[in-house]
Amino acid sequence: MISLEFLVRMTVAVVVSCVIILAYYGTYIRYSSHSHVISAIEQPQPEVTEDIYFSTLLYKQKKTDNTTQWQCRFHENVAFMKIHKCGSSTTQNIFLRFGHVHRLLVALPKGEDKPQIGRFGKITEDDYEAPPRGTRWNVFAHHAVYNRSGILRLMPEDTKFVAILREPVDRFLSAFIYFKMAKYFPGMIGSSRPPRNARSTLDRFKARQKRGQRRIAVSNKKGPPRNSISRHTSPVSRSSTLNPAILQYLQNPARWDNIYRPGGPTDPNYEHACVRNCMVRDLGFPESLYENSEAIGDFIEGIEQDFTLVMILQYFDQSLVLLKRKMCWSIRDILYDHKHRTKNGKATKPNITDEMKQTFLKHNNADSMLFQHFNDSLWRQISQEGDDFQAEVRHFKQVNIEVTQYCGNKNKTSPLEVANSTWNEEFSVTPNFCSMLGRTRQTWDGILRSRYPNSKTVEILRPRYRGVYRKVKMYKKHGSLVHGRPGS
Repeated sequence: MISLEFLVRMTVAVVVSCVIILAYYGTYIRYSSHSHVISAIEQPQPEVTEDIYFSTLLYKQKKTDNTTQWQCRFHENVAFMKIHKCGSSTTQNIFLRFGHVHRLLVALPKGEDKPQIGRFGKITEDDYEAPPRGTRWNVFAHHAVYNRSGILRLMPEDTKFVAILREPVDRFLSAFIYFKMAKYFPGMIGSSRPPRNARSTLDRFKARQKRGQRRIAVSNKKGPPRNSISRHTSPVSRSSTLNPAILQYLQNPARWDNIYRPGGPTDPNYEHACVRNCMVRDLGFPESLYENSEAIGDFIEGIEQDFTLVMILQYFDQSLVLLKRKMCWSIRDILYDHKHRTKNGKATKPNITDEMKQTFLKHNNADSMLFQHFNDSLWRQISQEGDDFQAEVRHFKQVNIEVTQYCGNKNKTSPLEVANSTWNEEFSVTPNFCSMLGRTRQTWDGILRSRYPNSKTVEILRPRYRGVYRKVKMYKKHGSLVHGRPGS
C-alpha cells in the first residue's frame, strides 16, 4: 500500500520538474527570434569554391592571426563610362567579355551596331535595344556622356560606375591623330579645304571637277592603285604627317579653338571629335563652366562620390588589379591583349616643348584638375590595399604577357595552364578565350545581341562561331526604376 508520504514526495518532484521544464522552454522562446543572428556570427562560414570559367566568388576566406575575415563578394552590375581616347576600347573589351563569360545582359544600341548609346547625355527608347521583359542591364560599356539617372533607369540600383582617364596632353595627341582633326581647323597645316558648310556651291563644283581630273590622271599611270597605297601606309607615317599641325595647334590652342569647325550630323565624328576639356565633357560637365574653378572642383567631388573607381591609363595594370579587388573578380576577368595595347606606342610623337605643354594644360584646366585629382586618388587607394598589392600587379603582368604570347602563337596544340597562386586559382586559357581577347566591338555586338530575342539585327558572326553561345538565363525583375542616385 502506497503511503501518504510517498505521494507527497512524488507530487513535489513532478511540480519541480515541470517548473524546470517551463523555465528552460521560456528561455528558448525568448532567444529563438535572434537565432539567425547567433548562427551567422558564431557558426563557421561554409567554404566557397570558385568556378574556373564562370567565377562567382573570389577571396574566399583569408585567415590572419587565427581569425577568419570575409573579404568581398562578386559584383556583376557595372557601368563603364567610355571616355574617348583613354585606352577605353581595350577596357571596353574587358567589360564586354565579362558580360559574355558570366552570361549577363549587356547594354546595346538600337537596331544596329553603333559606338554610342544616346546623344550628348540624353538616352531615349530610340537609342538602345530594350532589355527583355522583366530584366535590366548588368553591364553598360558603350560611349555615352555620363548621365547617372538615365543609365540607372535601366540598371539595378547597386550598379557600380567605373571610368578611365589619361594624361591630357597624351590624350589630345591620340585624338588629334585618330580623328584627323586638322581638317576641322581652316587654314591649319594639313587642312586641304575649309569645312563643307563654309564653301559656296561654285567652290564645291570646282572641287568635284578637280577630283575627277585627278582620278583620270591616276588611272592612266602605272603602279598600284591609289587606294592600295593609302591602305598600306603605316601608322607611323600617318601620324608623322599630322605632327606639324599638332605643333601649330599647341602654339596657340585658344586661337585655334575659336575657329574650330566640327563636322555636321552626317560626319561620323560628329559627337566624338573634341579638342578642349574632352574628359570632363564626356563625364557631363557643361562647356559654359570651363573657366569656373570652383564649379570644376565641385564637379570632381561629385564624380568621386558617384564612381567606385576612376582608372588611369598610364597605370593600366595597377588600375585593373584595383578594379579586380573592388569588384571581387578573378585575374581571368581582367586579362587583355597586351600586344594590341602596346603597338601604338611605336608611332612617332611631335617634339612638344614644356611651354606648349603648360599652355595646353592651362587652356584645359578642367581636364588637368580632373586628371590630377584621380591620379592622386588612385595611388591613395593603392596605399590602402596592403603590402601584397604590388606583388599581385607583378604577378598579373607576368600572367597577362604569357597569355598574350600563347594567344599569338598560331600553332596552339593544347590549352595554357595558369598555375595556382596567392591571387588566383588554377585556370586554363583555350583558343576560344584567345579569340575573345582580340574581338572588336562590332563582333561583340553580334554575339551579345543574340540575347535580345526581339532584336532584328542581322547576325554578323563568322560561321565557325554560330551555334556555340547558349541563351542567357534572365534574372528576376529588380526593384522600382531609379531616377536619381540610390536613396535620393
